[in-house]
Amino acid sequence: MKYAELFENHGNHYFKVKKPVKVWTKTGTEPSNEWYGASQIHRATWDSLNLEKGDEIHYLHGGTFVVQNAGTVHEVKLSNPPRKGAFEKNYGVYHDPNATKINDFLEDNTIERISHDDAKQNVKYRPKT
Repeated sequence: MKYAELFENHGNHYFKVKKPVKVWTKTGTEPSNEWYGASQIHRATWDSLNLEKGDEIHYLHGGTFVVQNAGTVHEVKLSNPPRKGAFEKNYGVYHDPNATKINDFLEDNTIERISHDDAKQNVKYRPKT
């Protein structure tokens, strides 16, 4: 399945994990050695998370989330996030690395697409602040 065919309806997409797969979840922040004026810039820290068969990946407009069988929810990156400097820029056409990785997982038969009705419901993706 091609990238354009996979996301042609531009909606939210839901997938069920068929084989164990590693993703990365944000665990907090750490100070960098970069400064903006007198303020030190902090960067996100990421830790690997192993998904098991039956876990779900929810690729939504607001982010990519994993809903595990135990009911825990994590915002994730599907590929190892690069450690770029705060002032590094990307030029050219933007491709969402999560969408590209979903396409790879589908081709490898690691995940399968499920409908919204089959996905876990009443999930709180972000905690109340």
